[in-house]
Amino acid sequence: MLSKLPGNNHAAVEFNGRDSFLQLGTGLLDQDEFTAFAVATDRAAAGHRELLSNWSGRDGNSTESLFVGLTGERAFRLSDALSGVGELQQGDQPFLLTAANGPNGAVLFQGLRQAAFQSARLPPRRLDTPWVIGQQGNIEGEYWHGHLSLLVVFERQLNPDERLAVQTAISSRFSMPLQAQPTAEPASPEQLALASLCLVLLNTNEFAFID
Repeated sequence: MLSKLPGNNHAAVEFNGRDSFLQLGTGLLDQDEFTAFAVATDRAAAGHRELLSNWSGRDGNSTESLFVGLTGERAFRLSDALSGVGELQQGDQPFLLTAANGPNGAVLFQGLRQAAFQSARLPPRRLDTPWVIGQQGNIEGEYWHGHLSLLVVFERQLNPDERLAVQTAISSRFSMPLQAQPTAEPASPEQLALASLCLVLLNTNEFAFID
């Protein structure tokens, strides 16, 4: 259902936690190195719930699937290989979730707060099955209950300065506090260009884009 993000006027999709989700099809990622950003809320009491997933039991892609979501009351999941880690804070209010995987390991952030990290990248993921937003692949379950106003996916692991530039641009766009003070050096022209690209694309389509 189309809605508004709580506390501001940004458009959002509101998932009911029962049967609502969006289909993306195949081709979202060609490799399992990526950085994803999402602006969302979480209204679920507990249990598995996924924002983005390509889980497909009928295609034999369960243990090697890639997904981003939550489990338990407030723990994060980044595939089965990094699950039940960290803790979401004030999920009923809009938050910026960042998930990344690549040579520098697998990591999850809420705002600028590192919620979970492992130094090794995720085991190889199978990426050829259809992607969905708002549930665990085609399992017809593990539905997201809350809003999703933005989903941005880069097909590489951004370096820390690039990631910070994008996080700052998104947080400014949605008037959300970053929950930590940036400590990096001033952004380079390349990093500013990356952040500007995000803002241009956000102005074009506030919900989703893929780079």
